[in-house]
Amino acid sequence: MKKKYLFTLIALCMTACAFSATACKGKDSGEDSVSQSESSIQQEEETVESLQFTDGKIEMLLGETKQLSLSNLDVGETVTYTSNDSNVLTVSDSGVIEAKGIGSAVVKAMGSSGRSGLIQITVYDPESYPVPYLSLGNNDISLFVGDNFAVSYTYSYLGQSFEATVTMTSDNTAVAVVENGIIRAVGVGTANVLVKATATYGEVARTIKVTVLEDQIEFYPSFLGKDVYMGSPMDLTMYVNENGMVKTIDNATFTVADVSVAKVENGQLVPLLGGDTMITCAFTYNGESYEKALPIHIYGLHTCSFTFIDGTVDSTIDALYGDVIPLQLDNEDGNPEYNKAIKCWYVNGERVTEEYFEMPDEDVEVSVRFVNETEDNFEKSFTEGSLVNNTQAKVEYVNGVFTDEAGNNSDYGYVKLYTTTYGSAMYNFEEVVTINEYASIRVRLCVGEDAPLLYFGIPNTTMWPENGDENYDELYALKQKDKRYEASSCGHGSGNVPVVALPNREWAILEMPLTAFGNVGDKLNGISIAVASPQGVGSLLIDFISVNYGLASTDVGYQEKTYYDAIFAADTGSDAQVAAITSYYQWSLKLSDEDRNDDTHQAHVAEIRTLIETAFTQTHKYTNDPIFVGGTDSGNNIDQGATGFKTDYKSHTYERFHVLQFNKGDYDGTITLSKLNYNACQEVYFGMYTIAAYINDNIDTPSTGKISIYGQTFTYSSTTGEHYFKVWIKNGTLTLLDDSKDGKDGGGVIFTVTLPEAVANGYENLQITGDFEAWAKIDITEMYAIECKVVASLTNVPTITGDGAHYRGDPSVVTWANIHEESCKTTYTNYYMTQFDDAENDGTMTFKAINYNACSEASFGIFANTSGGGVIWIGDQSYAVNNSKVHWFKVVIRDGILTLTDDSKDNNDGGETVLTVELSDEILSGEEALSIYFNFTGWSQGESTDMYLTISPANII
Repeated sequence: MKKKYLFTLIALCMTACAFSATACKGKDSGEDSVSQSESSIQQEEETVESLQFTDGKIEMLLGETKQLSLSNLDVGETVTYTSNDSNVLTVSDSGVIEAKGIGSAVVKAMGSSGRSGLIQITVYDPESYPVPYLSLGNNDISLFVGDNFAVSYTYSYLGQSFEATVTMTSDNTAVAVVENGIIRAVGVGTANVLVKATATYGEVARTIKVTVLEDQIEFYPSFLGKDVYMGSPMDLTMYVNENGMVKTIDNATFTVADVSVAKVENGQLVPLLGGDTMITCAFTYNGESYEKALPIHIYGLHTCSFTFIDGTVDSTIDALYGDVIPLQLDNEDGNPEYNKAIKCWYVNGERVTEEYFEMPDEDVEVSVRFVNETEDNFEKSFTEGSLVNNTQAKVEYVNGVFTDEAGNNSDYGYVKLYTTTYGSAMYNFEEVVTINEYASIRVRLCVGEDAPLLYFGIPNTTMWPENGDENYDELYALKQKDKRYEASSCGHGSGNVPVVALPNREWAILEMPLTAFGNVGDKLNGISIAVASPQGVGSLLIDFISVNYGLASTDVGYQEKTYYDAIFAADTGSDAQVAAITSYYQWSLKLSDEDRNDDTHQAHVAEIRTLIETAFTQTHKYTNDPIFVGGTDSGNNIDQGATGFKTDYKSHTYERFHVLQFNKGDYDGTITLSKLNYNACQEVYFGMYTIAAYINDNIDTPSTGKISIYGQTFTYSSTTGEHYFKVWIKNGTLTLLDDSKDGKDGGGVIFTVTLPEAVANGYENLQITGDFEAWAKIDITEMYAIECKVVASLTNVPTITGDGAHYRGDPSVVTWANIHEESCKTTYTNYYMTQFDDAENDGTMTFKAINYNACSEASFGIFANTSGGGVIWIGDQSYAVNNSKVHWFKVVIRDGILTLTDDSKDNNDGGETVLTVELSDEILSGEEALSIYFNFTGWSQGESTDMYLTISPANII
């Protein structure tokens, strides 16, 4: 057997080094001698006997293995085996067969003497054939030399497990041996271990394939694969990984070659300076000694210098490899490009697009470029050819620092001097600017002694007009059109442009938004600077001009701010704020995961959720008109006697009670409440009162009452009198609370139950079951829902098509008394009427295309009335109406599903859903419009209401 030792120590950022130790064990070997007896020639003809299998017939289970044996094999005779169907059965060279598939196969044994024999083997399904079955925990295992493996098995018959006697044998004891039921790996190679299990129902066997690998050992130190930094000590430890098991070597010692770079102290590597050195590791393991010198790199401090384009140093810092360095200027006053917007950054000559960089393992120079920098100090940006045809107008370069009357200097060693009586010069931007709300232009200027008027506008080569010009009126109109911003040092103001007052003969900074020069999205190449000096030649000194490009309209940050600002610019709780929140939500749906997880976006989402929770939280009271089965409803009553409620539970005064009475002989019944999307509410609650009478009014014969809600039951006796409850629903859980002043129910929580998902989402009705032994009564109050959501009203006048179909006119203002208030939630006032005047008519009502995916819910009302029969179609689903009654419906679109709910009180159906349609992706995304198709057999009328779009805080992305 050969045992390998691998020792690998890799220094960081260096070439890997490895060393190993190998110990060998000897093994006797020899050559087998083959003896061959002399053959004799028979003079008489003899019959050759076939090879006979010990078993006459073999039946196996799928996955089972078995060793074949021959009963008449001669001494020294060898055998080879073959299967005629390897899909059913395979056979090894040693005669081990394995059942691979259900069916029959024939195995042929061919002896070296020329004899052969056949045996048929049938493989059955172990679940249907009444023979024992052996299941092994592992059929194929890999071990290292010296490993032990305990075999786990299950002996079963017809699916039931039984105890069994197990024996195991190995066909290659040089590789694996079996001792006391344990497989032990003794040499490299493969072996098959036959496992036999015997019990009451017979013997069964299977084979485990054992592969034994060489024992491997790997050594590595604690600093392998780790960055080592100056000033950061690191524990020094040697580890050994032997066949996957990691242990610590306690006797390892470490020494450093260059003690000025690092030292070993108290079992730690203490880096002193950046640089390279060698560490020597010495230790013993399993009686053998190892020693190896390995290279190690230590990251030290490097200098990071921030410089301007002229080479001036702004600041320097020392940093370690991997440090995150923000790109920012420390000393703005020392900036030779003072007040210019930064255009881009360079790190060691490479442009960086982020606002930071990671420090490399070297000194770094960071340089900055500014917007509209030009190599000849904005000579290229002023175009002489754009000056008006005024001989006095000129732009010239003036060397030297200019000091104003207040003693302030220009920032550069040069300025631009622009002099004229009436004239304009064009300043061209280095790059074309797309105007957005955040872009601006900044000019540092000083107005001369003659106090001229300054006009900033869009470039125009036509001269500015002087009074008395032949075409003065036309040119003045052009001037007013091109003039977008005005500055004056003499208090002058004219036109309807933004005006700013400048100090006279002092340096000042004028910053103008680019929206003053055009609309958002317009392209701007530059601006014009016009000087008008009625008193003589005017002069204007310009220190610098810079452009802040702001954010592009397609930039996510720009859009984020635009949508966010619109929300908080609107009045709190107003329809405008609802519309802004809806727009923000629709835009958020299109963001990538990266943009959605951006810190700014998440902070905005949190603020908007808080806004909704504070400004749009309302408590709605619903009549909660219940339907009773098994009892009689005495109608809507105001129970003046219901005074036993605890005041601390009563956040509202309960006014309406719906009384269910269980008469003698009929004591069981179900109360069905209208559907409500409880998950869309912060909480929902209502009151309940119940009382049970004595049997036959005999005080000596008390009765029992039970109230059950989705598997939870409260049981009480008629002897305890009246009971008052509060039913509270929050986060999908219904809680039944004792609300009795006298505490007959013990107070507090009676039980809690998780509502079915369909009930919590409002797709199915909430039900309460009563089970009584005598006359009883249950009263249900109106329901209160605390809802926190944005509701946006959308005027959604449909388009009407079809023979005989026409739009009747202005919206009708109606209040339908026959509509379930709690189902509608919103009082519909605007109905858009469609009439079908002929005897038989078809018509389609098509609404505006809406992005329903951007809303938590969309809802509107439908009214239908016909003198004959008719069918309403939505998608591929239909609902029939007739002339026996008018029909009120509520249409709800939520989670991609449209539901048509009967909303008629006189139908006595509790708001039953009569139609459910899965809308297409095109309709849900707003690419296609929703249509409702009517097919009537007589004069008919169909109406639709405004649409209500809702967004809850939880759904804001």
